[in-house]
Amino acid sequence: MLALRHRRPLWSQLRLRRASPFRFCIVCSTYFLEQHCLIIMQVCLYLGLIMSQASLSDFTLSWENLNGEAHHHILNLVPQRTYICYPLHKLDFWLDDAYWGKSIGCSSNMKLASLGAKVNGCTGNMGLSVAEAAALRGLHLVPVSFSSREKVEKTIQVGQTDIQIYGPSKREDVLSSIADEFPDVIVVDYTGPNSVNSNAELYCKLGLPFVMGTTGGNKHLLYKSVQDSKNYALISPQMGKQVVAFVAAMKIMAEQFPGAFSGYHLEVLESHQAGKLDTSGTAKDVIACFEKLGVSYDMNRMVKIRDPEQQLEMVGVPEEHIQGHAFHLYHLTSPDDSVSFEFQHNVCGRSIYAEGTIDAAMFLHRKVQSKDSKRIYNMDDVLREETCHKAY
Repeated sequence: MLALRHRRPLWSQLRLRRASPFRFCIVCSTYFLEQHCLIIMQVCLYLGLIMSQASLSDFTLSWENLNGEAHHHILNLVPQRTYICYPLHKLDFWLDDAYWGKSIGCSSNMKLASLGAKVNGCTGNMGLSVAEAAALRGLHLVPVSFSSREKVEKTIQVGQTDIQIYGPSKREDVLSSIADEFPDVIVVDYTGPNSVNSNAELYCKLGLPFVMGTTGGNKHLLYKSVQDSKNYALISPQMGKQVVAFVAAMKIMAEQFPGAFSGYHLEVLESHQAGKLDTSGTAKDVIACFEKLGVSYDMNRMVKIRDPEQQLEMVGVPEEHIQGHAFHLYHLTSPDDSVSFEFQHNVCGRSIYAEGTIDAAMFLHRKVQSKDSKRIYNMDDVLREETCHKAY
């Protein structure tokens, strides 16, 4: 019902079929909207990006009872606000400037179809998951990628796109060639810890906005490269939006209640698939919060589990997710062992990170198109923008 492929607004189509605003809202409210629907409110003509599953019943609709000659019937209740819903990943028509530009100060070239995504690291599980998510969300996949390994030239298929994989020695040639062909490209990096800094320097040199999902490398040098080049970048060791929200809550607690856990003993366990070489960046962030809360912790004490048998027996990872999971456990005990606190967040699979990465790429694309400040963004910025849109 909501998958439209017509230039004519849905509202006019409904009128041609003699469908009332009330009927339209009632019918739509019985369906769950797809993720990333474009919501056009007819009265105020604004655009809102709804970033999670929601139905129209989640919106505050104001109803007006039309008294008078009409009978007191449910169809005489007419909404004072009406909505049109377009799934963004199926939005293949140009919106009128009345919606884009004149009403909200944006130009029509911000449409999703213009966003090209170049995913580096497609030979890895995470990079491939992101490329697949990009294809499903309707982004234009750039048909080239590069790996952190040299002798890896091959072609992989993602959706309807054949992606040619190159080694690191051809990075600059590959990136230079796509800059002209895909002017709206966003580079997404899921290569390897040893490639983080050299890749970022190259993106900055060529002025390519990028999302860095790869963890590891020299963080200080990474940030300095972006700041010195004044490039658009979104850097986050954690792309799962719900996990980001949890860490943000921990940071708020640490800022508002420093020393609240002074004297407590902290034990940390993290389990990831065997292919993850570095320590969990999320665990490091949470530990930093506990340290501000007064807990003393030696990072060398962290228990890192990469052995599949231990993950099955000791951690309780489902067997089908041994090759793709992220389990974290933080256990606090008081000095006299009479009080304990436990924080845990477990992720099976990679979809939460892939979807979050695509949200990050779309966010950065909007920043580029609207000529916002060139700086380093993070997933907190993505969440704040989504919250702002939901508030409307």
